[in-house]
Amino acid sequence: ELTLLPVIESAYDPLAYSQSHASGLWQFIPSTAKYLGLERNLWFDARRDVVESTSVAIDYLKYLNQRFSNDWLLALAAYNGGGARVARAVKRAASEDFFQLRLPKETQYYLPRVLALAALITAPEQNGVSLPEVSNIHIFAKLSLPSQYDLSIASELIGLDYAELKSWNPALKRWASAAVGPHHLIVPRSISGKDERPLDLDRIARRLQDTSPKERMRWKEITIKTGDSLSVLAQRHNTDIATLKAANNLTGTSIRAGKPLLIPMN
Repeated sequence: ELTLLPVIESAYDPLAYSQSHASGLWQFIPSTAKYLGLERNLWFDARRDVVESTSVAIDYLKYLNQRFSNDWLLALAAYNGGGARVARAVKRAASEDFFQLRLPKETQYYLPRVLALAALITAPEQNGVSLPEVSNIHIFAKLSLPSQYDLSIASELIGLDYAELKSWNPALKRWASAAVGPHHLIVPRSISGKDERPLDLDRIARRLQDTSPKERMRWKEITIKTGDSLSVLAQRHNTDIATLKAANNLTGTSIRAGKPLLIPMN
């Protein structure tokens, strides 16, 4: 039943975004994401990473279930309304029965919606619903990257259309993977279309690893001018300080006018 939570949360849309700034399949707000260790930066939002956010959501649900003495109904209510709020409601009502608790309307409706959806999926015929068959197979793989990659270069190495590669990686906010690792890409196991063909993932993984670091990004060399700083140049060239430091082997942030500096071209 827990796999159905994203239906309620986001309709399985990893780009879903709420007025409370919740994002991803599991709709983590920024404070909860930070507490659970989901990284967010200029390049990457782990809340939108299907694999990472799901793993964290499972751990968080397990924690809530233990907190409320293995009561999944209270755990699910806490996932929506917050553990402290549900704990206070239990104390006020002197009851652990969810349906006896006074909670915000959103949380009151949240759990019944989950239970109703679970009942519908369990017995669709009894509810006049026809559901498609979904094969229980992995349709994607997670490939490690040795460093930051321009996604247009990665798409060429993988043999996958750039737009499709981006769609498989909704956590990547810009034109490249994050400047600071660990780095990874999610790719389909096969390319769909008229002539569906499987991807040779082992070969692709080797190509991504073996490509020279200088060829993983497209660079241009500029000359540092008086008044330039890494932060100014990063903003001007649509990148960040970490990328500039890594590309130019800088240990600090000091740069000197007249010296060359590599800048990503994208």
